[in-house]
Amino acid sequence: VPNQFACLHQGKPKGVYMPKVTKCRICESEDLYFFLKLGPTPLANRFIKPGQENADEPSYPLDICLCKKCYLVQLGFIVPPEILFRDYIYFSSTSSTIRGHFASLAKEVLENYALTGDLVVEIASNDGVLLKNMLGKGIRPLGIEPATNIAKVANDAGIETLNDFFNSQTAGKILSERGPAKVILANNVFAHIPDLNDCVMGMERLLHEEGVIIIEFPYLCDLYENL
Repeated sequence: VPNQFACLHQGKPKGVYMPKVTKCRICESEDLYFFLKLGPTPLANRFIKPGQENADEPSYPLDICLCKKCYLVQLGFIVPPEILFRDYIYFSSTSSTIRGHFASLAKEVLENYALTGDLVVEIASNDGVLLKNMLGKGIRPLGIEPATNIAKVANDAGIETLNDFFNSQTAGKILSERGPAKVILANNVFAHIPDLNDCVMGMERLLHEEGVIIIEFPYLCDLYENL
């Protein structure tokens, strides 16, 4: 089937079908150029255990395309987010670089953008490595994290975290229950969101009229030029 791909288990189609990207996830142009095909690839952060080397391991096509209209580089197949992120083993706190960077970012937010009582929302907050720096500072930090196991760790550590994906519907729920967010943070998550337009609509809906959105994401040109 041209626009679908069965996830591979040792080369045999089985179970899960993924849509091939036919429209740019930002501008919806159909003028896409597939320039790199790395073939069926196991998911990142899904390491097999000793003794499982010969067991079936799901693989998915790792193809990359360029939108010729808006120049967004994006994956050519979408792995369903429920498969990727509901049970996730990467904890951001394990990186000393990230811990230091997020401590600095939290300080900047508290000094320049968030006042006492303000709601600060982080999309894909992982184990709360950023928001924990805001506890006890007089604001209302709230994490949104789809990985059930990681959201539990954050909540157990006292960092209020909703176990959900962020979208316009989630934004509406937060808005009705907690009011608008003075700051919305999204770090290293945009590349993982299939429907970017709905996500941004949710951010716009949730943001306070005097609020700030801070987004961090890797830039392909920097990655290429600096290896």
